[in-house]
Amino acid sequence: PAMAYITYVVVTGLMLGMQNRFSPEQLGIQASSALAYCIFELVVYSITLYVVNIKTSLKTLDLLSFAGYKFVIIVTCLLVSTLFHGVGYYVALLYTSLTLGFFLVC
Repeated sequence: PAMAYITYVVVTGLMLGMQNRFSPEQLGIQASSALAYCIFELVVYSITLYVVNIKTSLKTLDLLSFAGYKFVIIVTCLLVSTLFHGVGYYVALLYTSLTLGFFLVC
């Protein structure tokens, strides 16, 4: 998850640079907001498991690693969108979302 997170920050910097909107502060903003979303998602998972009273062998770091897989999907979609623009982005989003859903369920 850490490698996907760092790759996400680098790719968003690349995308901002391609749009002539890059500044060094943007990397910090992207990194901190992505980390905040990850922590928020982890808190939501933990609260949901507690409220619904689901007994699981997953620990906090396991939940964090599963939450980190979204960065792989985002990076893939962003890179495909640079090559194939609008239609390629939606095809990549559909495919990667289905594969992530299959991975998490099975």
